[in-house]
Amino acid sequence: MSLVILAFIEKQATSYVSNLNTKRAGFVDKLSVYPSIKWLNPPLQ
Repeated sequence: MSLVILAFIEKQATSYVSNLNTKRAGFVDKLSVYPSIKWLNPPLQ
């Protein structure tokens, strides 16, 4: 019984951490990629 609960908690914690990492990676990507796109590819006007 406690083994199932532990496995469930571990699964939840793992998915929580991976969600955090994904969000953080996405945030960093937006921060680093957006300005470089903006500066490297100026608008065509």
